[in-house]
Amino acid sequence: GSGGSFKLSYYNEYKSYLRSINNNMAKLEYQIDQEMRDVFEAMRLRRGPALIVMTLEVNSLKTNCVINMSQDEFSSDSTSYDKVKELLHDEAQFMHKPCIVLFDHRAINQQSRAERNVVIAFRWNADGSKPQERMVYSSAWKSLSTYFSSNGVANTNDMFEVSDWDEVEDKMKKYQ
Repeated sequence: GSGGSFKLSYYNEYKSYLRSINNNMAKLEYQIDQEMRDVFEAMRLRRGPALIVMTLEVNSLKTNCVINMSQDEFSSDSTSYDKVKELLHDEAQFMHKPCIVLFDHRAINQQSRAERNVVIAFRWNADGSKPQERMVYSSAWKSLSTYFSSNGVANTNDMFEVSDWDEVEDKMKKYQ
């Protein structure tokens, strides 16, 4: 009867409301200061950073570089990917904290088996992080990833968004 049409009407109104929130949600344009641009340029040129971890200040539009490591800082048998796993999974420094990760990775072409270096960039939206933080990182990712690709820091095909370590491992399979 009329109870069903009321529920459907309410449901459609609610869906429309959610769509309007998504469409009107401001895209956060985080500022990348000159120091960070210099770090990204050094990574692009393979002159220093092999791993960068950035955090975003929730109440301002500021990025923070919390980890900037060169290959020399890793142990002799360790790679940048090993260090990423350590930070996000093993040691859990960022297990429940979202961040932006960029790292220089030695990839192997599936057909030719030739090796090449690629910069991998991803948004780590950890499962255990606060909803407000997750929304900030989701909103800021588009402008940050556009910056990375348009400035030659990372190729669009080498960027992704993940929320748990299994997803990272799945995405990295194409580089092995």
